[in-house]
Amino acid sequence: MQDREERLMGLAREALQTPSAQREAFLRDACHQDQDLYSEVSEIVEWEERMGDFMRDPLVALIDLEALDRPFKPDQLVADRFEIIREVGDGGMGVVYEAYDRKRQQRIAIKCAKLGYERLSPELRGALKVRHPNVCLVNEIHTAATDLGELDFLTMEFLDGETLLSRLSRGKLEHNEALNLARQLCAGLAEAHRCGVLHLDLKPANIILSSGKNKELRAVITDFGLAVDQDGNTDLIGGTPSYMAPELKRDGTASPASDVYALGVILHEVVAGAKPIPETAIGDAPLAATPGNVVKHLPRIWADAIRPCLATLPEKRPSAEQILAVLDRKPIYRRPWVAIAALVILAAGALLWQPIYEYFRPPDISLAILPVQGSGDLQPFGESVLHEVTERLGRQPKGKPKFLLIPLATVRNKGVSSPEQAESLLHDTCFAT
Repeated sequence: MQDREERLMGLAREALQTPSAQREAFLRDACHQDQDLYSEVSEIVEWEERMGDFMRDPLVALIDLEALDRPFKPDQLVADRFEIIREVGDGGMGVVYEAYDRKRQQRIAIKCAKLGYERLSPELRGALKVRHPNVCLVNEIHTAATDLGELDFLTMEFLDGETLLSRLSRGKLEHNEALNLARQLCAGLAEAHRCGVLHLDLKPANIILSSGKNKELRAVITDFGLAVDQDGNTDLIGGTPSYMAPELKRDGTASPASDVYALGVILHEVVAGAKPIPETAIGDAPLAATPGNVVKHLPRIWADAIRPCLATLPEKRPSAEQILAVLDRKPIYRRPWVAIAALVILAAGALLWQPIYEYFRPPDISLAILPVQGSGDLQPFGESVLHEVTERLGRQPKGKPKFLLIPLATVRNKGVSSPEQAESLLHDTCFAT
């Protein structure tokens, strides 16, 4: 952390010594396409420019600005309640400490703004409204007396874990781990938006991966330092360029869709191992991802979730809740209604198979009724008997062996008069005379 601070300050000093017209080109070259580094150095340079010669006055040089940025020290008791343990985080505009709350008898985190950044109020208006396991719990605001006067600071839950940025430095996540993480991020962001709170600096560095009660992964969105409400109540829109929606770069217009864009970039990093837009393509001009070009070779569920997030127009992007619904979508073979339908079809098939088979299966035997061979008065009697037999055979009850009865008329038309002819011409397996 100290090395990064020294590098930031060194680059800022060199940039200030560079002519204004050449400063941006110098910084981009010096930062070697590290957009986060470029953003932080630019903030420092901008602040120095706003202060003008005042910050370079010899009298001011006697002041320890580093100490002013860190109002608390280890072992210090703040507000007669909080014991400072150590510094755990240092951003461009604030510093975070691990502390022990004597009243609650638990570890907490304390956050206060650095000199020149009065940014706790917008953070409180947002973060204090949100109560969700995937959003860092901000408890309350306190005031402490310091050498520079009273200082407001936040107390919040202490999160023990690494940032998503650190985790991604080791490569993309496997499908199940990524899906679990993505669902939690969507749920936390959806709740923040439901409370009317925007983040506006959502990025992997502001997501902590900690352990839940049962040691399962708990992804927590933190650092609402740039938060505003949905009415746009803020006087400063910041953010990291590679995660900023086109409308934020263009005119600073913020909405829940701005956070959704950043979420889409993060999800792409999680499953693909890289941002959807190369760092070299990110400049001052608003540049939106072309979803058809950047979301490639991803499983269907990820493409369906990420692609709409990166739409150029904010009104074309889904809500965080809608993205969560896509990620919760189960494969068709795991959907309950599919299993039920399959069981119904199988059961119906089992019930209908026998009747259908009986209807369509070929006859077991063919039966031909041969004409009566006789003369005189026996001929009419024989014909009457054959007619009666034919009718009775046609009325055999169901379940009897199936046979094909060849009518007498057919036998006569074929000129059949003997069993041998019946077998040869009619292919019968049984006959009657």
